[in-house]
Amino acid sequence: MKECKCSSNEFITQLNSYDLYQVVDGKLKFQKSEIINEKTKFFCRECGTERKM
Repeated sequence: MKECKCSSNEFITQLNSYDLYQVVDGKLKFQKSEIINEKTKFFCRECGTERKM
């Protein structure tokens, strides 16, 4: 992967999962992780341009 056109070399991913927790006996207990997007997308951290892989 090359640097972005804006010269940034840092990229972030779109969130593609979340964790589900439940309160059990007054304590927060992890239940499971769920994926909401199968494909990972990358974006320039500086300007936000999506990078195609």
